[in-house]
Amino acid sequence: FDDADGYGFSCDLWACGVVMYTLLIGCPPFWHRKQMIMLRNIMEGKYTFNSPEWQDISEAPKDLIRKLLVLNPNERLTVDEALEHPFFNIKMFDQDIAPLKRTLSACSSKFNQISKLAKQIKVRPFNARKNFLYAILVVRVVIRLLQLLPCSTGKISIQLVKQDPYRHKILRKVSESWL
Repeated sequence: FDDADGYGFSCDLWACGVVMYTLLIGCPPFWHRKQMIMLRNIMEGKYTFNSPEWQDISEAPKDLIRKLLVLNPNERLTVDEALEHPFFNIKMFDQDIAPLKRTLSACSSKFNQISKLAKQIKVRPFNARKNFLYAILVVRVVIRLLQLLPCSTGKISIQLVKQDPYRHKILRKVSESWL
């Protein structure tokens, strides 16, 4: 395929759609027990939201998945368009939370958690880009730790790390590599 564009952001966005679908209901969008049918489903972009697992999922994530799992890469969302999608810009207002509050007693812990969450969302709106970059950083640190752990001789206690994070050579090495 000399004339093919190759791998790029549009391919990453397709993969994001597949991962999002899988995370939401626990199985991939194109899955079939027969491999050839599964490959055909992928090539034709055939997937559905008909399974019972999708009943409790709102329209925003379904719409984002539909726009990410588009066969033609030129018609697929760009990274910026995906991050501007309503799924990443959901804001909860009092009218959205009111039905939840009515079903809970005012002294319940769930009621308090919902109230705190609503206040946090009003004060600090969700920032998809910032959270995504933070997640990437966390994954990079975990990968780095996993690469270094086979070299260590013992296990690392979370309590000891909280007390003195620079006590362990591996953690020092990982943290200093990010500076």
